[in-house]
Amino acid sequence: MAYTTIDDPSAYFQTKIYTGNGSTQDITFDGNSNLQPDFLWLKGRSLAEGHTLQNSVSGVTKHLHSQNTDAEVTDTGIVTAFNSDGFSLGDEGDVNANTSTFVGWGWKTGTAFSNDASSTSVGSIDSVGSVNTDVGFSIISYTGNNTDGATVAHGLGVVPSMIITKSRSAASLTGWMTKHKDLASNYNLILNGTDAAWNPSSNGWVGDLNNTATFSLENGGTNGN
Repeated sequence: MAYTTIDDPSAYFQTKIYTGNGSTQDITFDGNSNLQPDFLWLKGRSLAEGHTLQNSVSGVTKHLHSQNTDAEVTDTGIVTAFNSDGFSLGDEGDVNANTSTFVGWGWKTGTAFSNDASSTSVGSIDSVGSVNTDVGFSIISYTGNNTDGATVAHGLGVVPSMIITKSRSAASLTGWMTKHKDLASNYNLILNGTDAAWNPSSNGWVGDLNNTATFSLENGGTNGN
């Protein structure tokens, strides 16, 4: 397997500890390189609030919660901008309660991705997103068709080690289905629960990770119509 040399990892991923002010504020990363995040994960450290996840493909003011199965929410009080070296916060207590401490993890993709499955014959479902092939990370959006064995282009050019999926539009579907290369065939984990790895059967899952161009889905939780 060929490995890519990353001279400065802070160009692609950084962690930031910050203190909320109950109003609005800009948070700046501290790494060697400037990083405009495309995927941002925030969590309170000193207060019992959930996880908030946002990305540049869905839109900066849209977020999901990894601890539950809720659909995507638009809220201008959470994250309001992805800046050239950090992000801007609104006044919501989930991410910016006064005097509370928080942590933010930011990832950089940066290259627009689009695949028309019928034109390229890659996958069976169209996908769009943002990708970084240097570090092997992509954010992909697709619309499910409730078909067993459907495939979606991921844009990485290598076999992915892990894929996390979540319905943006439906809260009723199975939550954060997660496939890792070391799990048995058709077995997934869920971020929003404490279950051991399981085969979700008719609830839908992410299939085996064995393709440099696509990943596969079963109907239901990962591929609802």
